[in-house]
Amino acid sequence: KLDKFGLLPEAQQWSLNSERLYYLSYKLNLEDLRKNPWLAGYEWWLLQDYWTGANGLYDAYFRPKSIRPEAVRQFNAPTVLLLEGLPLTVSSPQSLKLKLLVSNYSPGPILNGRIQWTVKIGSRLLARQRQSGITAGQGEIISALTIPVNLEPVLRPELVIVQADLQAGYVS
Repeated sequence: KLDKFGLLPEAQQWSLNSERLYYLSYKLNLEDLRKNPWLAGYEWWLLQDYWTGANGLYDAYFRPKSIRPEAVRQFNAPTVLLLEGLPLTVSSPQSLKLKLLVSNYSPGPILNGRIQWTVKIGSRLLARQRQSGITAGQGEIISALTIPVNLEPVLRPELVIVQADLQAGYVS
């Protein structure tokens, strides 16, 4: 059918983009779940697709999808950094207050964690900093820090990139 309509050359790209959309949907959904302070946990139900859904990392024939487990572990891990305050689209000039949250489902509390973060527009560095003394109890979500960002006018659309790294151990 794809060949009949002249779409066969696009089929692989449509498939890859569909998987990227699936990845983004799961990422946004799990991040929203983790921001809920009344949530005690969640479960990623399937590793392999089931006949009623396509939410696995492997298809129904045990073939790996383009979404790798390492990428999923960035947002589906015992401890995750979450971002609030960055809308999907932003007009410039504009001032934003970005919040970094720590969602801790690790076996114990985080004591004296350190967050290093940067904010860029395209390749231009807007801000960079480190913050120590991050503490989050087991099962807690905490507001770790607020990042003020002033976006200056741009000539064309550009990506706002927020990168953050939490270094912490936990006490069991």
